[in-house]
Amino acid sequence: MFVSVVNFTFADVKKQYTPDAKTITIPDGVTVEAVSTAINSFSFSYQDDDHHISAIQVTTGATLISATQIEVTLQVNFRDAGGGDEYEGSVDVLVLGTQAMPAS
Repeated sequence: MFVSVVNFTFADVKKQYTPDAKTITIPDGVTVEAVSTAINSFSFSYQDDDHHISAIQVTTGATLISATQIEVTLQVNFRDAGGGDEYEGSVDVLVLGTQAMPAS
Protein backbone atom coordinates (compact mmCIF):
# COMPACT_ATOMS: atom_id res chain seq x y z
CA MET A 1 0.00 0.00 0.00
CA PHE A 2 1.16 3.51 -0.87
CA VAL A 3 0.41 6.19 1.78
CA SER A 4 1.06 9.93 1.62
CA VAL A 5 -0.22 13.07 3.38
CA VAL A 6 -0.89 16.22 1.33
CA ASN A 7 -1.39 19.60 3.05
CA PHE A 8 -3.67 22.33 1.72
CA THR A 9 -3.51 25.74 3.44
CA PHE A 10 -5.74 28.74 2.73
CA ALA A 11 -6.43 32.24 4.11
CA ASP A 12 -8.63 35.29 3.45
CA VAL A 13 -11.47 33.14 2.12
CA LYS A 14 -15.12 34.20 2.09
CA LYS A 15 -17.87 31.67 1.47
CA GLN A 16 -16.71 28.61 -0.47
CA TYR A 17 -13.02 27.85 -0.87
CA THR A 18 -12.16 27.50 -4.54
CA PRO A 19 -11.34 23.87 -5.32
CA ASP A 20 -7.62 23.22 -5.23
CA ALA A 21 -5.49 20.39 -6.57
CA LYS A 22 -1.95 19.16 -6.01
CA THR A 23 -0.02 16.50 -7.86
CA ILE A 24 2.13 14.02 -5.97
CA THR A 25 4.68 11.60 -7.38
CA ILE A 26 4.57 7.88 -6.76
CA PRO A 27 7.99 6.56 -5.65
CA ASP A 28 10.08 4.51 -8.08
CA GLY A 29 9.33 0.81 -7.89
CA VAL A 30 5.77 1.29 -6.57
CA THR A 31 2.86 0.33 -8.81
CA VAL A 32 -0.51 1.78 -7.80
CA GLU A 33 -3.77 0.46 -9.28
CA ALA A 34 -6.33 2.58 -7.40
CA VAL A 35 -6.31 5.62 -5.08
CA SER A 36 -8.61 7.02 -2.42
CA THR A 37 -8.49 9.79 0.16
CA ALA A 38 -9.49 10.53 3.74
CA ILE A 39 -9.26 13.61 5.92
CA ASN A 40 -6.27 13.15 8.20
CA SER A 41 -6.72 16.44 10.11
CA PHE A 42 -8.15 19.93 9.66
CA SER A 43 -8.18 23.34 11.29
CA PHE A 44 -10.49 26.27 10.47
CA SER A 45 -10.78 29.64 12.18
CA TYR A 46 -12.42 32.97 11.53
CA GLN A 47 -10.07 35.91 11.11
CA ASP A 48 -12.23 37.98 13.46
CA ASP A 49 -14.12 37.06 16.61
CA ASP A 50 -17.24 35.60 14.94
CA HIS A 51 -18.54 32.35 16.41
CA HIS A 52 -21.72 31.59 14.46
CA ILE A 53 -20.89 28.58 12.29
CA SER A 54 -23.53 27.78 9.69
CA ALA A 55 -21.81 25.03 7.67
CA ILE A 56 -18.61 22.99 7.55
CA GLN A 57 -18.06 20.83 4.47
CA VAL A 58 -14.84 19.22 3.26
CA THR A 59 -14.58 17.10 0.13
CA THR A 60 -11.42 15.31 -0.96
CA GLY A 61 -10.62 13.16 -3.94
CA ALA A 62 -7.77 11.58 -5.87
CA THR A 63 -7.22 10.50 -9.45
CA LEU A 64 -4.43 8.33 -10.77
CA ILE A 65 -3.32 10.50 -13.71
CA SER A 66 -0.34 8.37 -14.78
CA ALA A 67 1.78 5.47 -13.59
CA THR A 68 3.86 7.95 -11.56
CA GLN A 69 1.43 10.72 -10.53
CA ILE A 70 -1.71 11.20 -8.43
CA GLU A 71 -3.84 14.36 -8.47
CA VAL A 72 -5.29 15.14 -5.03
CA THR A 73 -8.25 17.54 -4.81
CA LEU A 74 -9.87 19.53 -2.01
CA GLN A 75 -13.00 21.65 -1.70
CA VAL A 76 -13.99 23.42 1.55
CA ASN A 77 -17.14 25.25 2.62
CA PHE A 78 -16.93 26.92 6.07
CA ARG A 79 -19.64 29.54 6.48
CA ASP A 80 -20.89 31.77 9.24
CA ALA A 81 -24.58 32.59 9.68
CA GLY A 82 -24.14 35.93 7.85
CA GLY A 83 -22.03 34.38 5.08
CA GLY A 84 -19.46 37.16 4.79
CA ASP A 85 -16.68 36.64 7.33
CA GLU A 86 -13.20 35.67 6.15
CA TYR A 87 -11.67 32.45 7.38
CA GLU A 88 -8.42 30.54 7.14
CA GLY A 89 -7.33 27.00 7.72
CA SER A 90 -5.59 23.88 6.60
CA VAL A 91 -6.52 20.33 5.72
CA ASP A 92 -4.21 17.32 5.67
CA VAL A 93 -5.45 14.79 3.14
CA LEU A 94 -4.41 11.17 3.53
CA VAL A 95 -3.83 9.49 0.15
CA LEU A 96 -4.06 5.71 0.00
CA GLY A 97 -2.88 3.82 -3.05
CA THR A 98 -3.65 0.16 -3.59
CA GLN A 99 -0.65 -1.62 -5.03
CA ALA A 100 -0.85 -4.31 -7.68
CA MET A 101 -0.56 -7.82 -6.26
CA PRO A 102 2.37 -9.77 -7.68
CA ALA A 103 1.42 -12.62 -10.01
CA SER A 104 1.84 -16.06 -8.46
